[in-house]
Amino acid sequence: MEKCPVCDSPKFQEILSLDHQPIYQHPVVSADAIKEPYFKDLNYFFCKNCEHCFQKNPAISVLEKLYQDHYYTPRPPDIGVQFQNQFLQTLLERFKVLTPSASILEVGCSAGEMLTKINRLFPDTVLAGFEPNTQTAERASASGFLVYGQFFTNRASQTIKRKFDLIFHRHVIEHVFDFEDFFQAHQNVSHGETVLIVETPCLNWSIQHQSMAAFHIEHVHVFSIMSLKRLLEKHNWYLKAYVETSNGHLIGLFTRVNGRISVPGVGNLFQLSLWIEKNKNVLEKAVHGKKLALWGAGSGGVKVMNYFNICPDIIVDSNPDKAGKTFVGYAQLKIANADVWIEQEFKNSRSWLILVASTYFEEIQQRLGQAGWEGDILNPYSPL
Repeated sequence: MEKCPVCDSPKFQEILSLDHQPIYQHPVVSADAIKEPYFKDLNYFFCKNCEHCFQKNPAISVLEKLYQDHYYTPRPPDIGVQFQNQFLQTLLERFKVLTPSASILEVGCSAGEMLTKINRLFPDTVLAGFEPNTQTAERASASGFLVYGQFFTNRASQTIKRKFDLIFHRHVIEHVFDFEDFFQAHQNVSHGETVLIVETPCLNWSIQHQSMAAFHIEHVHVFSIMSLKRLLEKHNWYLKAYVETSNGHLIGLFTRVNGRISVPGVGNLFQLSLWIEKNKNVLEKAVHGKKLALWGAGSGGVKVMNYFNICPDIIVDSNPDKAGKTFVGYAQLKIANADVWIEQEFKNSRSWLILVASTYFEEIQQRLGQAGWEGDILNPYSPL
């Protein structure tokens, strides 16, 4: 790739080099059937023209297999709901795009969590989803939704006769390899009045907050507000409104009607590796004399272990379906159920430091506070 994937400009520069990054970031029952490599060096580039950040040579074949078989562990409906509720609130109150009789398509519907929430509010809506991950597509189908268990492509969407009033995808577009094919699929299932909602990690926020959370192998792209606007305009979708959430998510509303809306630039670029080195020293002091628990058996947890080169005493997670599993490349670490572990270690809470390596930090921190946990709690994705 010798040009920006958004604007085709050859004017880009490397801004981030991350060595030996984990490929498989979600727990598995056994890593024996997964062949090496387990790690890959990552290099991110920044387009000076449209302010887009991207990997030049993504591991496409590895990632496609990963998304189908090793991507996500469905969780109970009462945990990890903060961002779902935030997104739903934006659709209802800020964008006002949900109506009782609309037809709605979610691209990357996972286990049907968002479709379920919308269905409870508007039971007469027509709801459908695309989901390539086998396990989660089955879970969504079992909830009664029409789910196409495949990637959202031009070819896959040609079999669908319905044109949807609302299309949305949350944290999908940063994974896409072929934008031409992806947006042709949108064209196949939309009409002139269709509204498109896109949620993705925000480069502007990452730079402002010096956050490394958005940078890992699965994120082929990290969009700025400007580059997302430019990409969608290229495919005849025009930005009408957007929200930059407090947790670093960009939610944009697009329609087919051309219009002008100004967006901010990203500001001064930064080198994440410098931030990592600085925080290593702070983390070492915080851990001194304490046992270390890593809360978050997902991409956040495995990245923290890798970035800071730490081996926690235990990994815990709220999702009971992750208990007993392990990470590829970290077979010696087994995952414990968070509720069980809190009960076992409650009397010893002051001897523990918990690193909440999850984007649901506020939700988890509140939960620990309500339980009366007295040990130290840190969010490694914010400046320590």
